[in-house]
Amino acid sequence: MNRINNVVFEEMSDGAWSTRLLSRGLSLYDVTRFVAFALGERTPNHFHPAMYVQDDFFRCLHVLEAIYKCIEGLGLEDELSNDIQLAFNASEVDLGVEWRPPVFMRTGAQLLDERLVNDALRWLRAHQYKSVLDPFEKGLAHYLEAMNRPERLADVITDMYEATEALAKVATGKDRDLSKNREVFIKSLRVSEYYKRLLKDYIAYGSEFRHAERLGKPRPPLSEPEVESFIYLTGLFIRLVMRTT
Repeated sequence: MNRINNVVFEEMSDGAWSTRLLSRGLSLYDVTRFVAFALGERTPNHFHPAMYVQDDFFRCLHVLEAIYKCIEGLGLEDELSNDIQLAFNASEVDLGVEWRPPVFMRTGAQLLDERLVNDALRWLRAHQYKSVLDPFEKGLAHYLEAMNRPERLADVITDMYEATEALAKVATGKDRDLSKNREVFIKSLRVSEYYKRLLKDYIAYGSEFRHAERLGKPRPPLSEPEVESFIYLTGLFIRLVMRTT
């Protein structure tokens, strides 16, 4: 966090950064207001996004993500990414997190991360998949928060289920719940009967978490490895859709 402060937050305070922002129609205060909105905080009465970090590692990550999204497309995002990566590369320990613009991700199995998470994120950036990308990124963010707040693990299951539901809507062109869209979804992918069973179990599992709160039922207990595997399973469905449609 000290390194991020040195290479990012202090640099944002100097004249060069302020000048570059102003040349693109933004002030540091505008960036701070964007960060406040992204974090769900009150409109700031100060003029620097670093004030929202509050000596908390995970809040620091959220602030950096919000800054990146605020300046994305202005020609400043690559410089910010390089500064973030510089600070992370200098860490003496494995932080369990990596920077994948525009978000931080919790690291798992490197090969699975690349094929089932990073590939999915790249594919889903196409305009027609925004409804899938949003819950998928939200699930990854909740998985990151779960390092410090285990209660977030159930939210990851719900988010990933919603991403798959949105994916089925795009693939079939039918705006229906995943449970009602299952048969048409599988048919559109031209896969075997075994995948119908797999998707049916996926839906039953995800629905138990998605509807538990609405029905006033406690969510089943979860382990971190189980949630990680559900993320990868969701990535498998995304990969299947992208390769067969």
